[in-house]
Amino acid sequence: YEHDVRERFERCLDLYLCPRVMKRRLNIDPESLVPSLPKAADLRPFPTSKCIEFNTPYDGDEAPMIRCLTVSPDGQFLASGASDGYVRLWEVQTGRLLRSWNISKLVSGDVDAGNEDEEDESPVKAVVCIEWNPNRSHHCLIAATGKCAVVIATGTGGPDDAELTDALLSAGTSCKGDGSNVKNVKASKAVTWKAFKSESIEMDGTSATTPISAFGGSCGPIVALHTNYDVASVKWHRKGDYFVTVSPKAGAAAVLIHQLNKATSQQPFSKAKGGDVQRACFHPTKPFLFVATKQHIRIYHLVKQAMVKRKYIGNHQEFITFESLISLLFFVRSCRLIVRV
Repeated sequence: YEHDVRERFERCLDLYLCPRVMKRRLNIDPESLVPSLPKAADLRPFPTSKCIEFNTPYDGDEAPMIRCLTVSPDGQFLASGASDGYVRLWEVQTGRLLRSWNISKLVSGDVDAGNEDEEDESPVKAVVCIEWNPNRSHHCLIAATGKCAVVIATGTGGPDDAELTDALLSAGTSCKGDGSNVKNVKASKAVTWKAFKSESIEMDGTSATTPISAFGGSCGPIVALHTNYDVASVKWHRKGDYFVTVSPKAGAAAVLIHQLNKATSQQPFSKAKGGDVQRACFHPTKPFLFVATKQHIRIYHLVKQAMVKRKYIGNHQEFITFESLISLLFFVRSCRLIVRV
């Protein structure tokens, strides 16, 4: 090959002029590169020891069943509803029972006031749902028992919060039960506001109306919202003034929106659509109302008073909870985002 010598020379010249880098070999133990993992016993995602036990007082052989729980926004207090019709207020850190109200007896007393001829005692209605006001300045909660939703002042507010809570509940304390405070014609036939008398509240103990806080304020059941059918759930609006109640067997009046500051109610729907309503809740930040049945989840715009979306979830027999409702909507939304990307 005639160009053999020249190509060899150029190849050697390239090797001679190429940059040279000195590489140092590191002596590292491979085991040191593996991160230290915690023990499998420390990764258990469930509690293994009991910290505080809340013992419910009861008369008889069988303890009442706890049906619902709610915690105050600051985490200091816990309210529970039981099958014996009592709402009990606890201190979280110590497990001490602070107050207890037999709202089932209070509500049945109001109902039986107009039926004096009946001698039989009304059965005990369990507290099926209880919700603490999400606003930190409003120290009150709502409990659902039977056909009533009861607004209860907890009496746990500070000097400023006690005044704000009393101002919020002032309209409810003046309700006489004649339906004059409800201006909506449809809602006036479905719900009636009636305030409790202090004598009826104190029948279970002198401390029933004594506020827990040293700054005073209202304490105990304030007003009851009497409906025509059993109330299954209650949910607050994030601002703590509006709340929604759900009575699945009430037909068009299954969903009622109430304003505590004015002691008034509204019936947003004139017809029952999609079967019995199971749950209803407000959107955390937007003016939306979620209404869930066994087959559909409907989203309504409260300002425009129109339905925005409808989600079909199938023919399920189980009840829809608030957490499953929200998780389902966010799951559908995340799947759409993934598909778009």
